[in-house]
Amino acid sequence: ENSLDCCRSGYWYTIIQNTMNRTRIYVFLGNPNALVDMMTQMDAMQLFAKGEYLVIFVDMMTYSLKESKKYLWRADRVSHIKNCNETGQFEMRGRSLLVVVASEPQPEFEQFTAKVRAYNQQKPFMFKMPTLFKEFPKYVSIYAAYLYDSVKLYAWALDKLLKAEQQHRPLTDEVIHEVASNGTRIIETIIQNRTYKSILLLLFPLSPALLLHLRKVSPVR
Repeated sequence: ENSLDCCRSGYWYTIIQNTMNRTRIYVFLGNPNALVDMMTQMDAMQLFAKGEYLVIFVDMMTYSLKESKKYLWRADRVSHIKNCNETGQFEMRGRSLLVVVASEPQPEFEQFTAKVRAYNQQKPFMFKMPTLFKEFPKYVSIYAAYLYDSVKLYAWALDKLLKAEQQHRPLTDEVIHEVASNGTRIIETIIQNRTYKSILLLLFPLSPALLLHLRKVSPVR
């Protein structure tokens, strides 16, 4: 990892120096530590002094108030800060940062994560729970919720299609396989439902734009 260009000394200085006169908005996709490194360099170059630059960071994880400081400081530095007077000019940096992140899950989501931990210890997974986690709950990634929602949506659409198919012909193994493997019909059925309430208790609109994932697109040359 240390051999990557982004880990080398002077990397962010070179990037910012070469782009600062051509843009005022930076969209950052990566881990929070790298974000902090880039913004530290921008701060050192006085780019936040007049509020002329904006950094947009896309976080793939859900928002956590407890971990929200990771957008402005490295974790190893936060542990050494005793009071707000030691945080430097973080206000100017904070005003120039926009974080796109999913809302924090509702309290009921804890019931779902508890079931994930329990099912992970059962067949066919059989993931052993380390003794350490008897005192602390094991972290469940947000991707567990995404996977649950995906499977539930697929199962709901397949059930609806099979019930409709049953009106015209017997549900043989071949028919079930034909319907279950028709991704276009599955997605169209899901979209016709218009909205979906996820396990995160969020109401998601379902758009026909999702069908773009099923279309073959010629590569741009």
